[in-house]
Parts: sequence; C-alpha cells; structure tokens
Amino acid sequence: MVIKICKFAHEVNNALTIINGHAELLKNEARGNERVAAHVAELQGAVRHAAEIIDSCQCAVAYSEYVARASASGPAGASELELTATVPTAEAHK
Repeated sequence: MVIKICKFAHEVNNALTIINGHAELLKNEARGNERVAAHVAELQGAVRHAAEIIDSCQCAVAYSEYVARASASGPAGASELELTATVPTAEAHK
C-alpha cells in the first residue's frame, strides 16, 4: 500500500509541476496585466496547497507504516526503526 501511495503522490506532484511551470510561463507573458497576474497567483497558490495535501498524505502513510513496524518489532527494534524511518515534510516542497 505504501508503494502505491508513493507512486500516486509522485504522479500527482509531476502533474502539479507541469501546471506550475505553465503558470510561470503565463505570468511572464502577462507582465503588466494585473488581472491575469492575479489569476496566475491564485493558480500557483492552489498548486502549492495541493502539493501540501499530497505531502501530508505521504507523511501520514509513512508514520502509520513506522508505527506498524515498531509495534511488530517491539521495544527492542524501535530504536533501529527510528534510525531508518524517514518522513517527508511540507518543507521539502518549498
């Protein structure tokens, strides 16, 4: 399940990158047109928000996987899991 979630997140982030890239191009083309610039800013804000949602989902999945593995391995294995567990953060998208 974790791999499927990660693949889904990767595909959505790829689409968001394309949308954001085209928004940047549109912003450059629309210099001086404040109305278009405002629409582009809204679009880019929505892309950032969607990326944060995807990141939050990845964090939740990673954390639940970490908890499941820690529970299965017991207290002795928990320290090993703490060293190997990586949980992405929203900061990675900024």
